[in-house]
Amino acid sequence: MALSPFLVNKDLQLDATLAEMVRQRDRLSLSPDSPSLIHAFGLDRPAPDLARALDAQTLTTLIEGIAAAGGKKAQAALPALQALRAGANDALPQLQPHFTRGDGEAKTHQIATKSLTAVVPEAEAQILAVAEAVSGALEHQNAQRALAQTQALLHFAQHFITAYDARKRAHGVLEFDDMIRATDRLLNRAEVADWVRYRLDGGIHHILVDEAQDTSPAQWRVIDALTQEFFAGAGSTTAPRTVFVVGDRKQSIYSFQGADPVAFGVQETRYADALTDIDDTLERCDLLHSFRSSEPILQLVDQVFLDIPEISATHVAFKTDLPGRVELWPWTEKAEEAPPKPWSDPVDQERPGNATLLLAAEVADWLAGHLANQTSLPGTGRALSAGEVLILVRSRGPLFRGLLSALKAAGVPVAGADRLKGNDQLIVKDLLGLLCAVATAADALTLAAALRSPLFGLSEQDLFTLAHDREASLTQALAAAADRHPEAWALLSDLRASADYLRPFELLSRILTRHGTAPRIEARMGAEAVEAVAELLNLALEYEQVEPPTLTGFLEWMQAGNPDVKRQLDPKSGQVRVMTVHGAKGLEAPLVILPDTGTPRDNNSDTLVPLGADLATLKMPQADQPPRALRKAAETRKALDAEERSRLLYVALTRAEQWLVIAGAGEAPKDGSWHLAAQTALETLGAQPDPNGHL
Repeated sequence: MALSPFLVNKDLQLDATLAEMVRQRDRLSLSPDSPSLIHAFGLDRPAPDLARALDAQTLTTLIEGIAAAGGKKAQAALPALQALRAGANDALPQLQPHFTRGDGEAKTHQIATKSLTAVVPEAEAQILAVAEAVSGALEHQNAQRALAQTQALLHFAQHFITAYDARKRAHGVLEFDDMIRATDRLLNRAEVADWVRYRLDGGIHHILVDEAQDTSPAQWRVIDALTQEFFAGAGSTTAPRTVFVVGDRKQSIYSFQGADPVAFGVQETRYADALTDIDDTLERCDLLHSFRSSEPILQLVDQVFLDIPEISATHVAFKTDLPGRVELWPWTEKAEEAPPKPWSDPVDQERPGNATLLLAAEVADWLAGHLANQTSLPGTGRALSAGEVLILVRSRGPLFRGLLSALKAAGVPVAGADRLKGNDQLIVKDLLGLLCAVATAADALTLAAALRSPLFGLSEQDLFTLAHDREASLTQALAAAADRHPEAWALLSDLRASADYLRPFELLSRILTRHGTAPRIEARMGAEAVEAVAELLNLALEYEQVEPPTLTGFLEWMQAGNPDVKRQLDPKSGQVRVMTVHGAKGLEAPLVILPDTGTPRDNNSDTLVPLGADLATLKMPQADQPPRALRKAAETRKALDAEERSRLLYVALTRAEQWLVIAGAGEAPKDGSWHLAAQTALETLGAQPDPNGHL
């Protein structure tokens, strides 16, 4: 059963899809022949029969009535109805455009006209019967295709996951989810669970679950197994035992890691029922005091979420005397059409009039002005410092990169990106390029790029003089000019001489320490580059654990992946921090700027669609006419995404202590945008615009 036919024309990335299969393995364990799989797509009912939509005489009367009544759209449907009467094999595709909408549901209004019902009084009911039969037949056909796709997916995924697990065992590797599943099996497997829980019964008296809103159902199963004896009356110990759960459903924003805020509520009910069974009660404690934010910021938060029951709350400022300020900047729209870019500009370079870049520059200039003027934080008399500023975005996209560039250009101290793609960092490219040049002596282009990097420090003129009109290789030209570039030649010749017997880690260490490039890297490229280099060294050590440490093998291994480098941005560094809202969870700052507040886009890139707790299938584009089961699942996911975006806004707003600035750029904000929600709330609270138009 091949999966590949169902992947044609699907825009997916193989590595991401395979990773998703591993992450959703619990939904891919069903047998491809399971009756519950057939039931999930509604195929356990008899297939609709188009021929029974209308009897032959009624259908003939309807056809004759349409022919007599006229009507452009009704006449266009005549050949399809005639094909249905003749029992043609292709009747369904002919009927589909006339009797169903784009989503496959029945439509009748274009054919059942007044002129037709004047000729055939029962025409409306007859056309509805045909339309419902066509819709049912189409749904059955689409469901069969989705079933075949899901069966192929299950067949492939189960074989892949088995092979993947075997590979991990061979290397002695465990992922975090593996540890959760193994613990779950240990505590809940019938043959050993009772003995394990008996051994643990006297050893565990208190369990604390922190950040419970981000706990996954699998993790709750482990907690349930550990606490089962807590609610069973007397055990092997008489000491009091407690379960202490701390969580805030309003801050559950990690669904992509399995977090389920609904499970949090279910667990609360389960504990309450278990305690009732042993004549005890669940102690609930709502913490409405905010120890972080000032009163004006909390008023905004309460107003924004007033009509969202899942998030609505009345917050109380613990620091009642702490002054605060909330600003809403006017929406930044794109400038007038800029002239065409010069052909020599990079194709991915943003146009100067781009609204995102305009906002990034505005934020940078605004911050630079306040820092230069030593503007005081509201009501404190203390000058604002760069380390007290936190800029939050929803993704590391053009605005994120634009902000970093604009802040650097404005002279504002900035800590750089909070998460980096290792292979995308210039210094990592430089180091790997140098190793490539060492491994392949004839690669003059790669060597030339390395010579221009901080590792060698040659200028553009130096490289031109070295390479232009040379009669030998670039390496030989550098050797001939060793008196002009002694450090460059010493580095290259040393690496070439050592490459055959030094490990990749040792070669990298040699570049950085013996040849003194580390200080030049930090001086020219900053702390981000230093952390990227450190991660590259870690990867070189990791490579040695799984493969023979050869230079060419290491280079191929690095090209096959692009690891994340997560940086810890220190608020005491005296630099502005720019990061995602997800990355800022748990953080705070006196001044928080939210520039990414436009209308959210459906950017869910998941390839698999959950169909309940025990099944998933491949996502089908709307153009492929997914069956009702997939359409319903897509609607559910869309609603859950909207709820999580609201919780994400809650987290973003509540990072601010005293000063909150909200801005936005691009297409005019619509319903669902954070900017519009903040504007509506501020206007309701009576906020007034200042001379710059800021609320």
